[in-house]
Amino acid sequence: MHQPRVYMFDTGFVAYFRGWDRLRAEDRGTLLEHLVLGELQARFLPGAIFYWRDKQKHEVDFVLKAKRGAAVTAIECKASAAGFRATGIAAFRRRHPVGPNLVVCLDAVRRSARAVDGVEVEIVPYAMLGEMLDAI
Repeated sequence: MHQPRVYMFDTGFVAYFRGWDRLRAEDRGTLLEHLVLGELQARFLPGAIFYWRDKQKHEVDFVLKAKRGAAVTAIECKASAAGFRATGIAAFRRRHPVGPNLVVCLDAVRRSARAVDGVEVEIVPYAMLGEMLDAI
């Protein structure tokens, strides 16, 4: 049996619940996941949004199946694009090879594509996520 992921819709409550009295750099990615989920839920039905993890504990923060027959989008949330490793996305793509790979970052200022660990990803600034999701 696996432990389900729990998300909250108010990042202030997340900070309070976790006992954070000040925002640390390592907390930013966690809070970003909650914000991205809010953006996804505003645009897609609940049955379109998933979390993925395999037995080797590779993870993808969100998997989006926007429409029937559409490619599956893998979405990772990172406070910073620097040092991003695509091991989770690579493991996911071995099982589900077709679809875009998005890395939503707080520090990115423009969209850019690059190969990371042999996987093509698109770095997306959080500020641009809404318009990008509207196009899916």
